[in-house]
Order: sequence, then C-alpha cells, then structure tokens
Amino acid sequence: MGCLIRLVGLCFVIFLGLMIQGHLMTYEDKPVTLEYGAAGQWIVRQDPQSHGCFMTTDAKDLTRIRLGLIKGAGAYVIVGNDEWSPFVEGRLYALTFSAKGDPIPFMATGMTLSPGIDQAMLGFSLGKDTEFFLDYLSKSKTIGMTIPNEGYIQFNSTEIHKAISLLTECQNTSEEI
Repeated sequence: MGCLIRLVGLCFVIFLGLMIQGHLMTYEDKPVTLEYGAAGQWIVRQDPQSHGCFMTTDAKDLTRIRLGLIKGAGAYVIVGNDEWSPFVEGRLYALTFSAKGDPIPFMATGMTLSPGIDQAMLGFSLGKDTEFFLDYLSKSKTIGMTIPNEGYIQFNSTEIHKAISLLTECQNTSEEI
C-alpha cells in the first residue's frame, strides 16, 4: 500500500511539473506575464494564459524564487539560478522548503521554462490548499530552501504579507481576464 501511495504521489509531482512548465513558458515575440504590483523586494505578476498569479524575489546569490497560484491547480514553487548546473528535465530531486523555521521535505521536478535554454530550475506543488499556503508564508520571518548540490538559500521575507495580499488580489482579478 505504501508503494502505491508513493507511486501516486510521484505521478502527481510529474504531472504538476509538466502542467506548470506548459503554463509558464516564455515566447520571444510577446511577454507572457503582466506586472501587477510590488511590495518590498517582491514583484507580483499575472499570467493570463493560466489565469494565475505569482510573486517573485531574488536571494543575495541571484537565486530566484517564484511562489504562485494557478486557478484549479493550487499553489506551486519554482526556484532557479543561471549559475547552477542544469537539473535533468523531468527528474525528481529532494529538497526542503522552510518558512517560520519549519523545514518541509518536497520532491521537486527538474524543469526549463523556455525550450532550448538550459536553466537550472526546480518546481514543486504545494497542493490545492492555497489558504494554508498563504497563511503559512505570511507569518514567516524567513523563507529558505535546501537545494541539491547548492546548499541552503535564504530569501528576503520583508514585506511578504503585503506581497501575499497583492497575490491574492491578483488571483481574484485574474479570473476576469
């Protein structure tokens, strides 16, 4: 039974990784996302293709984190850095995500956002309980991740509660576009 649960979980992670990748690709001829607002070092953007919104910021080493919501799919995280060695697309990697000092293990999928461009990126689902996700993040003093072969990376959580308010507002209006 435990094997079956792990297999179903693995299939979900792969499915979500492919879905996120499909929704978030960039195209050279036009921008895919629209700036919605900013709070501190966080930028909130709207993705009309997926009827979703996300917030993004960079760590000191220029690692970028993207926390987002996709209508009907829930919350997700993508993290990447151009200086990392590329992760194998579709392969699973163990990492930890922490906010409020509580590390949570996740299986993340190696991915690229643009065809033909080697980017070291990992994406994972936080599930459909977006209210829990947003509440969890809004109470955090630090957000960090332990990335395979890269170590611990800490992101600025200053103004995160304002960024989350913008993200929620953006998501509520994204259904109208």
